[in-house]
Amino acid sequence: MTSTALPCSVHLLLLLALSLALASTPKQRHFPLTRSHDGPFRVCADVSVGGAADVQLAQVEDVPGHRSGRPTRTPGVFQPLRANYATTWGEFEIGSPPQKILLQIDTGSALTAIPDPSCAASAEFVYQPEASTSGRYIGCDETECTHHECFGSQCKFHSSYGDGSTITGALISELFSVGPDLSTRTVVGLIHTETGVFNVSHIGGILGLAYNSHSLTCMPNCVTPVMDNLVQYESLPDIFALFLGDSKGQLSWGGWNEQLVNGDIHWTPIKEEKFYTVQLKGLKMDGVELSNEKYKVIVDSGTSFSYLPPAYYNAIVRHFQTHYCDLQAVCGNVTIFQTTCFKQGPTVQALLDRMPAIHLVFEGQELQWLARDYIPRVVDVHSNELFCLGIRPSEKDFILGDTFIRGWYTIFDRKRKRVGFAPVDGDAAREIDSDGDLALPLWAILLISIGGALLVIAAAAIGVFAFLRWRQRHQYEVVE
Repeated sequence: MTSTALPCSVHLLLLLALSLALASTPKQRHFPLTRSHDGPFRVCADVSVGGAADVQLAQVEDVPGHRSGRPTRTPGVFQPLRANYATTWGEFEIGSPPQKILLQIDTGSALTAIPDPSCAASAEFVYQPEASTSGRYIGCDETECTHHECFGSQCKFHSSYGDGSTITGALISELFSVGPDLSTRTVVGLIHTETGVFNVSHIGGILGLAYNSHSLTCMPNCVTPVMDNLVQYESLPDIFALFLGDSKGQLSWGGWNEQLVNGDIHWTPIKEEKFYTVQLKGLKMDGVELSNEKYKVIVDSGTSFSYLPPAYYNAIVRHFQTHYCDLQAVCGNVTIFQTTCFKQGPTVQALLDRMPAIHLVFEGQELQWLARDYIPRVVDVHSNELFCLGIRPSEKDFILGDTFIRGWYTIFDRKRKRVGFAPVDGDAAREIDSDGDLALPLWAILLISIGGALLVIAAAAIGVFAFLRWRQRHQYEVVE
C-alpha cells in the first residue's frame, strides 16, 4: 500500500496543475511560427568609415529577393527589397491523412497556394495529391470555378507579386488544418509553374490572411480565403494576432494571447477592408513634429521592410542628418540611407541604442518605433550578420512591414474593423523565441516538471523494492 501512495499523490498533483493551467490559458489557438532570414542578398565590399572603434560597414547590392505578398493588380508595384529579406512562416497540415506543409504568413494577400510535386524542388515539405483521400481538383464546369477559366478541365488561377514573382496552377478543394482542433475545407491553389522567390524558397507556399476582396481573390476565378471559411463554417471569431520574435513567433487564431500583452492595446480603425489599411496622421522624432500630412498605410506581414511616403522618409533623413551626424554612417557619402549596412560587432548595439525613436501618429494613437526594429538584424547567404535600415521611400503604396510589426504584438480585429498594437511582454516573448510556443503559464510548467521528477523517483523506488523482494524470495528458495 505504501508503495502506491506516492504515485497517487503525484498523479493528483499533475491533474491539479493541468486543470489550473487549462483554466487560466486563453481559449484561442496559438500557432507557433519560425522566422527565416535566408533571402538572396550579398555583401559586395567593406567600406572604411572612421577609426578602429567604429562599426564595420558593408555595401549591399540591390538584388531581387523580396516577396511583397500583394498582387500587382493592386495600385502600385513594390520595388524589390535592397539588401534584406525576411520571411515569417508556419507549419500546417493539409489533406487526409494529414500532410505537413510550410507557408509564409502574409496579411497582404488573400490566396493560399502550395506547390505540387513537379514544382517543389526547393520546398522542405511537398503535398502529394494522390496520397490524400479528401482532395479533388475543381472542374471547369463546377460552380466553384466562378469564371470558368481553365487548363483543360481544371479550374485555373494566376497571381503576380510585387517583386515580380508569379505563380500559376489549378484550384483544388482540400481539408486544411491550422492546429490540432481547427480545420476546414477550403479552396487552395496548387502551383504548377512559378518564378522568382517562389522558385527558390524552402517554404514553398503562402497563406493569405487579407480580406475576401474581389481584386485579391478572383485570379481570374474567385476563391474564398482560409480565414473566411474558418469564420463561416467553424465558428471561429473573426480575429487573429501575430507576434514576430527574433527567430520565432506566434499566430493566434480567433483572439490574442494575453500573456504576450504588457500594457494597453493601442487600437486604430481599419479604413479599407481589402488590406489592413489604417490612417497615418503624423510623424514625430525627439518630441518635434516633422509632418502632419495624412496617408493611408497597409499593415503587411508579407513585406520585409516598411515603405513610407516621401514626405515622411525625407523628414526622417533630415532629422537624422541635422541632429545625429556624430553617429556613424548618418552623414557623408556613405550612409545607412543609401545601400550601406552595419556589420555585426561589439559596438553595434551601443550605436543602435543612441539612435532616436520614430513616433508614428495614428488615428487616436501615437506609437514608438525603436532603432532595434527599424534597423533589423539579418543574415546574408554567407552567414554574415548585418544591420540594415528597414525603411524605404515609396511614391505610391505605403506599407508598415515586418520592421514595424516586430516591435508590437499586432491584433487584426476584423469583426470590429480595427488593428491593435500591444506592447510585448518580454518574458513571454523570450519563452516563445526559445520554445516556439507558450501554451501554459510558467508556474504550471514548473509544477508539472517537479511532479514528473517525483513520479520518476517513485517509479524507481517501486522497482528497487520489487527487486529486493524478488531477491529475498530467490535466496530463501536456494537455502531450502
